[in-house]
Amino acid sequence: MSPISLVVILLLPGNEKGHRTLQVTWDMGVKAIDSNKCKLTNYIHSRLTEGFLKFLAKQGIPFEQFKQARQPVPEVHNRHETPLFVAGIERADLMRQ
Repeated sequence: MSPISLVVILLLPGNEKGHRTLQVTWDMGVKAIDSNKCKLTNYIHSRLTEGFLKFLAKQGIPFEQFKQARQPVPEVHNRHETPLFVAGIERADLMRQ
């Protein structure tokens, strides 16, 4: 399977002036190991929009502090969601056979 990329703009809670945005790119790929096994690669890249960076600055939050505080979020998400995603792919494949 060729790698696929999904780009999503997330709307995060903001203040009375509206939401803040964060661009998230999810890159996935599947590579055959042998006739019975494959390897799933799953990378998540996020990029703060200019508006979000301004929001952090206005709140007095340094970018590096925000980055370090946020880092565990996608790691926890991947540990929880990836096995479920793989199980869904397996179920779909078994139904197809």
